[in-house]
Amino acid sequence: MKSIGSVDDKLVVEHDNFDEYLSYIKDTPIKSGNGKQSKDNSPKPKWDLNAGFDGAMELARKGWPEGLKKINRARQLIDIPEHSDQSMQMRSFNAVSGDEVDVGLYLSGEPECMTDYQLKLTPSYGKVAKIIVNCVASCNVKAATMQHRGAAACILIDALESSGVRCEVWMLPTTSEVFYSKVLVKKADQHVEPDRMAFMLSHPAVLRRLAFKEQETYGGKVGQETKCGYGVPTDLPKEEREEDGTIYFGRYYSGYDTEKDMVKTTNSLLAKYVETDLAAA
Repeated sequence: MKSIGSVDDKLVVEHDNFDEYLSYIKDTPIKSGNGKQSKDNSPKPKWDLNAGFDGAMELARKGWPEGLKKINRARQLIDIPEHSDQSMQMRSFNAVSGDEVDVGLYLSGEPECMTDYQLKLTPSYGKVAKIIVNCVASCNVKAATMQHRGAAACILIDALESSGVRCEVWMLPTTSEVFYSKVLVKKADQHVEPDRMAFMLSHPAVLRRLAFKEQETYGGKVGQETKCGYGVPTDLPKEEREEDGTIYFGRYYSGYDTEKDMVKTTNSLLAKYVETDLAAA
């Protein structure tokens, strides 16, 4: 079930899950007069990894084993943090001196009537992060670059979940000046097949086939954009992308041109989001 609203004169469509999104793409006809690049544009290695529209739909349903293999190979080059299943948390204990007095213990004559605090390694289980991956890219961004950025997102999600941090994952197939499309890829307590996740977050055909088709189904300003390049890529409003507990992959692709670049950038992301609490140790 999808919901439709508007924010700042933009049409905002929110899909409950990826399968619902695919059903909409498959079953909804293109509006008369709109562009048809989702199907008419010829498959190319640098554009959509030679998928084409039908190939993209097939990968979306069944998963992308080749993409998952590349992600797993890249994961071997990544410095996954030690103790990533733990984080530094402040824990209280009773002592003869400390920051606060426990009045009950003091009145009972207990020598260790003070409460002190110290950092301890503790399991990270129970935490939840919201991951948002903006899949939009300019036409000059190569398919391989888009794949590298999506691989980084997949590796980060896997590392967070391995550390006990549950991830709610959203992808944004389209973010233009007049149209936002949002798809809930994974609830925090949900398992998604890794090869399907690989497709959803890292295959360029998500944008250049599926998202184009979605935009082609609408009239008005949204449909008009399909006649002139499908709009200008934009980012979510600042308050959404900087909300507490949110990790946002924006519309810029610097740092992902090559696999070597991707490994370096992913290591930086892991150090920032997985090792942050441990850095205080």
